[in-house]
Amino acid sequence: MLLSREAFLLIDDSDTDFVELPEYRKNIGEECPKVRVRSLMSDQRQRLYEKSREIREKGIVIPGGINALCCAMGMIDEKGILMFPSEVDGASAIGKRHPEVVARIANRIYELSDMTKTQRLENEKKLLKTTPSDSASGSAPESTPDTAST
Repeated sequence: MLLSREAFLLIDDSDTDFVELPEYRKNIGEECPKVRVRSLMSDQRQRLYEKSREIREKGIVIPGGINALCCAMGMIDEKGILMFPSEVDGASAIGKRHPEVVARIANRIYELSDMTKTQRLENEKKLLKTTPSDSASGSAPESTPDTAST
């Protein structure tokens, strides 16, 4: 089936999952609290790559750090709407949460977004096999967030 432009743009191609937060059980009740996350969209991934590179190369500090920014980009509500429409404000707020909780949420978003170190290396190998070495366009980003799990 050949997709039209409209059909292509209407397809929801994001992956979603839930991340349990047992640390918050004492505050909420018996059932284990969780948040819903989704894979990052291409533009979000690119912004995350760029911020990660800025942090490493220029020493730029973002409120909450790269994991908090990832969470702000990928946490959604029950309707699938971003919980933090402003990535910067969201990262700042999320950065005030426990680092293990933030890392767990971010790592699941990295996994869903095909951004873990292992996934990145596999993708780069595939890209090298299919892309001429002298081609500058269409190449994979030079770096990914260093905080992603392997």
